[in-house]
Amino acid sequence: MNKLYYFFLALQLTLISCDAGRKNNFGSEELSKEMEGRKLKKVKEADIISKTYLLGDSISEAAQNALMALLTEQLSKNSAANALQYCYSNAIPFTDSLSQAYHVTIDRRTFHPRNKNNLATGLDATLLESYNYNAENGLSMEPNVQQDGDQILYTKAIVIKAGMCLQCHGSENDINEKTFNKINELYPEDQARGYKLDSLRGMWSLKFKKSEIIRLL
Repeated sequence: MNKLYYFFLALQLTLISCDAGRKNNFGSEELSKEMEGRKLKKVKEADIISKTYLLGDSISEAAQNALMALLTEQLSKNSAANALQYCYSNAIPFTDSLSQAYHVTIDRRTFHPRNKNNLATGLDATLLESYNYNAENGLSMEPNVQQDGDQILYTKAIVIKAGMCLQCHGSENDINEKTFNKINELYPEDQARGYKLDSLRGMWSLKFKKSEIIRLL
């Protein structure tokens, strides 16, 4: 009887030990996976800059195409004056929605704003001055990437390429009276007229969190 008792006791201890071993192994595996996810990525600065260029090119092109499609639709349905009214109400919410969709702060910057919120300041102004210099001297205006603290700034020149833009941004000969009056009504301090085709209108300004760029590498 005593031998049988000791046999079952030894068997029970063995089973407990095995079960604990399995639990420990499982815990170690899960812990290993968690620690792997927490590892800091070792990335080169050049990789961060390169990734920012790729993302900036893609997002700015998508934003430009979406904006032009929106304007084309409005002009096909309404007069330039009515399309201007639509832009007045929707331009800023439109770029805000793009910012949320792409997890980046998207702005359009210029020295001659229609909406004063688009006025270039700080680093944006410095970079826009460079684009202006290049435009005035016939030099190329390639996208630019700059680090600004924990952010990375991507900029890209906005050049007027479509004739429809001149209906609201051109000279007095391009803008009809109804549209001219609507501009003055909505934007009494407007500075965004007098442009021609191929004129530099401003630039896209995309601000990425550096940590987000690293996460995407």
